[in-house]
Amino acid sequence: MQVFKRRELLYTEGEIDHTFYLLQKGDALLRFACPRDGYSQQDVPVERLKEGDSFGETEMMITADGSVLPRAASCECLSPRCEVIAIEDYLFSLLTDVFASTHDKLRDQAERRCRKILDQGRMSPDDRVWLIRMSQLLLLSVF
Repeated sequence: MQVFKRRELLYTEGEIDHTFYLLQKGDALLRFACPRDGYSQQDVPVERLKEGDSFGETEMMITADGSVLPRAASCECLSPRCEVIAIEDYLFSLLTDVFASTHDKLRDQAERRCRKILDQGRMSPDDRVWLIRMSQLLLLSVF
């Protein structure tokens, strides 16, 4: 189990992280940086997470070759204390390969989160292309 304090980042947008998370205690926020005027960025909330929620699946479910994509969003602890169970990529792969219903639910969750980010609109062309590609892969189930 890993423990984070309020305003501490569990992971940062753009980093490579080989971990899937289960939020055991506390609240967290998935957010991404959206360019505002070419010079500054605005943090845009994607989803507020509560106890029992899972996250970190999106970038791990997309690649057929086993590689992990950079994080599409940051995750920040909102509570005085967040406790998470961290599941490494090889266990995540085993979990989703063995249990089809788990795989399907996580794929649907990843697709929903990608759509939320895409719907925010004001993104750089490179970020938008990357997220569209992620969504396409999820829709095609190429994993």
